[in-house]
Amino acid sequence: MDELLSAYGTGDYYPFHMPGHKRVSIADFAPYQMDITEIDGFDNLHHATGVIDELQRGWAKLYGCDRAFILVNGTTCGNEAAIFAATHDEDTVIVARGCHRSVYHALALRHANCEYLMPKVQVEGICLPVTADHVEEAIRRCPKATAVIITSPTYEGLCADVEAIATLAHGAGMSLIVDAAHGAHLGLGGDFPQNPIHQGADAVVVSLHKTLPTFTQTACLLWKETSRIDASKIQKYLGYFESSSPSYLLMASTAAALRFLEKEGQSRMESYGKCLAEFRERLEDLTHLTVAIPDGWTAGVNADPSKILIRGRNAQISGEAVMEHLRQQAHLELEMATPTYALAMTSLMDTEEGFTRLEAALRRMDTEEITTKQPLSLADVQRLYEQPRQVSVPLGIAKDKTTTRVALSGAAGAIAGGFVNLYPPGIPVFAPGEVLEEAGLAAVARAMEAGFAVDGIEEQTIEILDE
Repeated sequence: MDELLSAYGTGDYYPFHMPGHKRVSIADFAPYQMDITEIDGFDNLHHATGVIDELQRGWAKLYGCDRAFILVNGTTCGNEAAIFAATHDEDTVIVARGCHRSVYHALALRHANCEYLMPKVQVEGICLPVTADHVEEAIRRCPKATAVIITSPTYEGLCADVEAIATLAHGAGMSLIVDAAHGAHLGLGGDFPQNPIHQGADAVVVSLHKTLPTFTQTACLLWKETSRIDASKIQKYLGYFESSSPSYLLMASTAAALRFLEKEGQSRMESYGKCLAEFRERLEDLTHLTVAIPDGWTAGVNADPSKILIRGRNAQISGEAVMEHLRQQAHLELEMATPTYALAMTSLMDTEEGFTRLEAALRRMDTEEITTKQPLSLADVQRLYEQPRQVSVPLGIAKDKTTTRVALSGAAGAIAGGFVNLYPPGIPVFAPGEVLEEAGLAAVARAMEAGFAVDGIEEQTIEILDE
């Protein structure tokens, strides 16, 4: 693997994908010399009083909050710790269906009763973020819920109205946890949406490595004194979910990034935002493709411009075809593809060369005939994501039950024994304990026929609970 990574890193493939450092060095690291454990003078992440405490204070100051917990197990452990700190066993929790799998894992371990907020799918096949109206309706149905959990920004960069949702949650006596994994750069300058920590959220988890120049697995949990969640409980549960042998190399990368951002962050973010706007403006004349943020997608929703969504104007080209074409013809590696669009993930570390290459490749692609599989219909995407599922067995109980695998074609009416989703974006079509209904299974089958990978399906079989 080391040889493969070295070849990719020194080759001519340009990374329009995470991590956010984009292979640009901001510090001179000697990994074998710097890989240590908790020896004298180097502090302890789980009881920080020295250099790590100073590092965390630096990140808190940068984000303008009161506490910043450095994470070396990614946003995953931050989500899990925040959920456990905000809830008790068997609580009812209002949760956006589009949340990361770590949220589901924490809720299953908590034996929570989940009230799902199903996403709305726009005409271009993109799932919109949760709205305040969705949350208000859920609070009316579940007035005794203890927490609301949402994702903002989404994988595609669409931001929820966190301020309005926080007001509703707090008015009902509930905490608000925001998985902002894709928004680590928000609030650091430039014309970008606000960071949710300044919109009333009680805990916000950001993946530093996704859009900032840190190593993969580094993240940060942001907290303010006004939070309804006890910071000592967050620290306690980080001890449960985070490694007891945190990598000093990962933490060192966050220290280097902090120094870099303190010195250059504001100017970099401003020029980065300008670069993104000019890039989209230059490509407004494309005939068959678009990189704009269409009004139909956002529908009044605030959008993070760092995510470049590439799609066909006539919806007759799949995102997978776009991604494969750019990989093979231009050596540009994108972040992901869905049935209707491909996503190029950018960061403040992207170079002029990268944007120039992407622009040239898209212009060439715009003039070529591309053979592609017919993407899924809007109706199928809606069947996959919008349709509420019937819960037969609570998630926390379903996770412990024995399962078996049956043919996908004969699974209708059975109870899901595992998660089924198109990944990315990873929104569950079915979660453990939910009834496998025919329309959803048929949409899954058509997605597979269209060439999309579906997690939870193996050789046309699906996991179900034993009776």
